[in-house]
Amino acid sequence: MSVVDVIRRRTVTVAHERRAGITVVDGFQVEGTPVTANILAHVQPASSKDMRNAPEGQLQEETRAFWSESVLLVADRMTVDNIQFVVQRVMPWNVIDGWNKAIAVEIDDVIP
Repeated sequence: MSVVDVIRRRTVTVAHERRAGITVVDGFQVEGTPVTANILAHVQPASSKDMRNAPEGQLQEETRAFWSESVLLVADRMTVDNIQFVVQRVMPWNVIDGWNKAIAVEIDDVIP
């Protein structure tokens, strides 16, 4: 069984939310409407290497690594088992072409 087959067999449905950009209407700043969609992703606790690469001040245990064929961006929100995470870092995953790896921290743990 290939790596791709193993990863795909262990994917879960994740609620993915992307915040739209801020626009200016009649001189006022208006928040864009967030877009939510379900995507398939492989989720697991972040490794110690991922933790070392996390942004300063956000080295909590509530950090997860997400692998997905969907495009992931920094600041995207992911919901797994009713726990919300915000993406802090995204990188291409070179093991499988076209997949991305994202490191996300639980929103309660994000320092404002």
